[in-house]
Amino acid sequence: MNWTSPRVIPDLGIIDWSVLLRISALALVVSILVYVSLRFGGVPLVAAHPAALAAASPITFFFLRRDRSGGEYRQKLTLSLFLRFLVTFTIAASLQGAILGHLLRINSVPEYLGFVPAAITGTLILNLVAALWVFPLPGSKAPPMQTSVSVLCAAMVALRLAYLGLPELMEQEAYYWNYTQHPALSYLDHPPMVAVLIWLGTKLWGLNEFGVRFGAFLCWLVTAFFSYRLSVKVFDRQAAAGAMLLLAALPLYYGVGFLMTPDAPLHAAWSALLYFGYRALIENDSAAWAGIGISLGLGLLSKYTIILLGPPFLLFMLIDRRARRWFLKPGPYGALLLTLVIFSPVLIWNMQHEWASFLFQSAKRISSESVVSTPELIGHLTLILTPAGVIGVLLFFLFGKNIFRSVQTQEESGSRLNVDRVYLLLLLLSLLPFALFFAISFTREVKLNWTSPIWLAVLPFLGCTVTSVYGRFCSICLMAVHQLWRLTLPVLILVIGVALHYVTLGLPGIPHPPGPFLIGWDELAAEVENLADRVEGESGQRPIVVGMDHYQITSGLAFYRTKNAHKNGLSNKSAGIEQSVGWHLFGHNSRMYRLWFDAKDWQPVDVIAVASKKSRLEQQAFKTEVVFDSEILPLSARKEGQEVRRFYYRLISADSFD
Repeated sequence: MNWTSPRVIPDLGIIDWSVLLRISALALVVSILVYVSLRFGGVPLVAAHPAALAAASPITFFFLRRDRSGGEYRQKLTLSLFLRFLVTFTIAASLQGAILGHLLRINSVPEYLGFVPAAITGTLILNLVAALWVFPLPGSKAPPMQTSVSVLCAAMVALRLAYLGLPELMEQEAYYWNYTQHPALSYLDHPPMVAVLIWLGTKLWGLNEFGVRFGAFLCWLVTAFFSYRLSVKVFDRQAAAGAMLLLAALPLYYGVGFLMTPDAPLHAAWSALLYFGYRALIENDSAAWAGIGISLGLGLLSKYTIILLGPPFLLFMLIDRRARRWFLKPGPYGALLLTLVIFSPVLIWNMQHEWASFLFQSAKRISSESVVSTPELIGHLTLILTPAGVIGVLLFFLFGKNIFRSVQTQEESGSRLNVDRVYLLLLLLSLLPFALFFAISFTREVKLNWTSPIWLAVLPFLGCTVTSVYGRFCSICLMAVHQLWRLTLPVLILVIGVALHYVTLGLPGIPHPPGPFLIGWDELAAEVENLADRVEGESGQRPIVVGMDHYQITSGLAFYRTKNAHKNGLSNKSAGIEQSVGWHLFGHNSRMYRLWFDAKDWQPVDVIAVASKKSRLEQQAFKTEVVFDSEILPLSARKEGQEVRRFYYRLISADSFD
């Protein structure tokens, strides 16, 4: 169902490149001089580098705003103009900070020398984006929509790549990296796809944050590819470009493609399943059933949630007369067989471990404490989609059929039935899974990321509201959503650019965040390693380190102790993995660590127990009797000399385990 296919790539021929390069060179000189002056004046780097670019930005604003042919201003000063320029500056400053952050990690690069390529990047990006997006054409009130979409998509992809390896790992990422150090057909918490992707990334790029997260970026590209293809089939290339911008800028979708969790391959497989399902059920393409089987199988290897797409597809086949024919054809059954073959490693692992993973994700969650999480679910939905997206989803649910009909071209005016079929399929694929989570929220917790893949089925429609307003039906509401996106998306990009800088280089006058990122754990791991060296020197045996929580501390220390060993070229590079143990040693639940470290076969040695709270190192926190060798003492996670988070440790005698 292809409608119009307008141009979505901006015309770079409108730029006078010689003028742009001269402006960039002048801005670069000003930026470098200001940076050097500020640093010699004692201004911290985190404040000096954006201030230097800010000092150079009026040059860009003044010269690019003028039309050289007539000497007039291209655009009037408006709030929209200033917002676009502010977003452009944020993108440029954030990318400049990322380049500087990478170069400062190379010990042999002096700071001032490292600032030069960072400043070149910042000034070029500032001038290029401003020329395309802020001051695109003489006399125009706003840049063309296709230009905005293309420029902002490119900026978000550039930010993702530039920062992919800079922030420290999240606790979950470190835990999943530990999966790769203990190869298995599956794991208690999740299937093995996340481990496969981390293994691939670290083999390609080494033991570092970029290597761990590289698979997430690849998964985002796959998600974008299939979402684009689906959106082109449902609407057109312009709507597909809008869908790409939403995937690039909506916070949770940005995070899914940035952080290496099971949600990254889940979204990739989910988007592929939607695309191949459309081809099979709407376009009657028998070859698409192989794609359905592969994408469903890979999805189940990523996260079991993808099984929620099964009932909507089945219901559509029961309702729709054309799709009902597939029950008598081999395509669906071949797809199911292919899915089972791909999913078989997880089935085998669960058979060998008393169906532990299936029970963990089903029965144990159902038996968890009863809690009403419906308000949180609505809040999560607003965070995932923003208010503009929530309104768009409501329009899709309430008036979607009429809106779909209104966008038909004259050539397709007789194909209303096909339009209705498309809408029904997308409605079932989004509404049924959400209805399940909505019902669960009345008695159980529904987490932030659980519903995010559901809206991939609505993404073609939301992309249409970003870039176009078709038809007469409900035109006021559609126009309102369209205008709301024009404000929301630049603000989201501004926030993401600032947030990425905050969790890496920091922000002037604001402490580093002590949140889920393992900020400062390079130094914390080094402290723990020095402590282990000291204990070994006294006792003659290497102690183990026990993280006193479910998996977070143990996982973080295992990764950063191992990373430091690799960086320092130590011979025993796996020591951090083998000597970082879960607190199941003291009778608690430590997820997969109880399988990776069998306490029954352990030859007792001294233990360094590490906790984020003092109370977890007191006698009552242990389910077994222990003999302490020390009082509770502090450990600090530090970054750039600043204490980010306080931890505590306590030495426990090997005699406790006799």
